[in-house]
Amino acid sequence: MSNETRLKKSDILLIALALIIAVAVFLTIRLGRTDGGYAVVIQDGSEIASYPLNKDISVDIASPDGEGFNRLVISGGYASVSSASCPDKVCVNQGRIKYNGETIVCLPNKLVIMITSDEQPQTDIIS
Repeated sequence: MSNETRLKKSDILLIALALIIAVAVFLTIRLGRTDGGYAVVIQDGSEIASYPLNKDISVDIASPDGEGFNRLVISGGYASVSSASCPDKVCVNQGRIKYNGETIVCLPNKLVIMITSDEQPQTDIIS
C-alpha cells in the first residue's frame, strides 16, 4: 500500500471515537424509552378517543368526510392500524407502537394515533 492510502493512527482513533459516540447515543435513546398507557386518537386536530393499551380492542375510525376509515387494533400492549381505506397504506405498514411519544399518522384520513402515559396527549397537534 502506498503512504497516501494507508490509515494513520489518528484516523483509526477518530473512527473508533465516532463509533463509540454512535453506540452511546443509540443506547441512550433505546434505554430511555418508557411504555405508554394510552393510545390517544386525534382526528382533524381534535382528540376523539383514548384507549388503554392494557385492554385488547379493535375499533373502526371513520374519516371526517365519512368516506374512509382506519381500523385501530390494540393487542398485547401495542397499538397498530391493521387496515385503512387510504391508497398508500403508510399507516398500516408502520407497524405496532407502544412507547411514549410514538405516533401513527394517516394523512388522507386526517388521523393521528399517539401513545401517551396519560389519557390526555402531552403535545398539541396543529392541524
